[in-house]
Amino acid sequence: MVDKLIELREQAGLASCAKRYHDVIFIYKTYLKTSADIPPMDRQMLYTAYNKLILDYNFKSYWKLISNEILDFDYLNIIENEIDYLCNDIVELIDNYFLASKSNHDLDIIITLRQRADFLFFNSSIARPATKQIMLQSALRSYTEGIDSFLFFDKTFNSRC
Repeated sequence: MVDKLIELREQAGLASCAKRYHDVIFIYKTYLKTSADIPPMDRQMLYTAYNKLILDYNFKSYWKLISNEILDFDYLNIIENEIDYLCNDIVELIDNYFLASKSNHDLDIIITLRQRADFLFFNSSIARPATKQIMLQSALRSYTEGIDSFLFFDKTFNSRC
């Protein structure tokens, strides 16, 4: 299992250096199917890959199209669907694997909740009005749970010192 994790880190690192973020996601998702968990320190690379795909590639294209006077609604719809798919995909991974992980420490849960809220917020920015409010409420709930967890963690940690 340790050898597989080291190989995963090497493959994901090479894919990330080559800016092949879809490959990074594929590598981690394949690993998750067999091991059911990624250590918290490795999740950051997966979050970064999703962030790069969503923010750097799709959102830039989306805002360029919106700010342009001539809108290509077909292409705009493709970008919106890609953002929606990526955001829902990472939120599903967070909900099904990362928050349920036994290897989490208090701080890992706080970071994971914040990441979940960030991706819900990204998705809400392109969502239709009917679902936008639901996504924003879910993002706010994740942020709030993260803050509450941090405050509890901070009190517990300070009382030990």
